Amino acid sequence: MYQLIENPPTGGIVILPLNFLSSYRKTDTELRTKFINTFNIDVLNVWENDMFKDTSCIVFVMQFSYPKTHNKYKCTFLPMKRVIEGEFTEENYMSVGGEINYLINNSFKNNDLQITRKKNNYKLNIYTHCIDTGKMDGRIRYIYSDKDISYDSRCETNLYSNKEVKNQKELVEILNQKLNFYRIKTNSMFLSSFYNIKEYPRKRMSFSMACKFARYVILLN
Repeated sequence: MYQLIENPPTGGIVILPLNFLSSYRKTDTELRTKFINTFNIDVLNVWENDMFKDTSCIVFVMQFSYPKTHNKYKCTFLPMKRVIEGEFTEENYMSVGGEINYLINNSFKNNDLQITRKKNNYKLNIYTHCIDTGKMDGRIRYIYSDKDISYDSRCETNLYSNKEVKNQKELVEILNQKLNFYRIKTNSMFLSSFYNIKEYPRKRMSFSMACKFARYVILLN
């Protein structure tokens, strides 16, 4: 990708793992931004089933052209043929659905509420399950429990806060409603892709994002 950016052709087609579009790590965002600032994205097709026999990750096909004239995109999800249209901007990290990530990262900056997975003043009765299992009852979610529960530290964590958080049971319902609303709105593109497609394309929410999302919803309500 860097070679294309440094010596831009008049156009081309690439097939890449979906995380090129839906990873929000600094290095991934910087590469994606450089590429989209160099080329027009003329066609964007995401294949949500196994396109290749030798890989279990979701891929997308991107047709691009040069010189740069616009930042618009039309993203088609196949085989369902759902279409999301928009414009690549800094406010969505030059991605499809990234406005959700920008929102939770940049809202309420003047509020000192902290939600973390590290021990703090208050242990919340809220746990997170951060990886889709591939089954409809195993999607990413927040879990309420007023008792200590055992969890898989690789994909689940307990949340802590520096302040008291009230009505936590009701809060978990709101968190899951908001999470599912954004998943439907963006076709889950604000979440990173995870391998092994099952009943649906699996996604992963980082622990850091789970904490930031919880903080955003708490302050929003």
